[in-house]
Amino acid sequence: MTANAGPDHTAGVGDTITLSGAASTDPDNDTLTYTWEVLIGPSQILSGATDSSVTVTVPSGVGLLGVSLTVSDGQYASQDLVVITVE
Repeated sequence: MTANAGPDHTAGVGDTITLSGAASTDPDNDTLTYTWEVLIGPSQILSGATDSSVTVTVPSGVGLLGVSLTVSDGQYASQDLVVITVE
């Protein structure tokens, strides 16, 4: 199983970014559950934290955001990290 949260991004304050975990795979084609979490930055920037995609609104006062995606098939899990550089 491989979590794929997509590429890193560069964005400005107030920008809205959609991150997608749709490219995540499971070798057995089991149904995946998705959990998005902010590891670097304020947690309230996420919308849709248990969907395959999530919306991030870039806040002021930060230079870097880190958002992790964990995918699970109920037996195994995998994690990927997206870094958002704030201009």
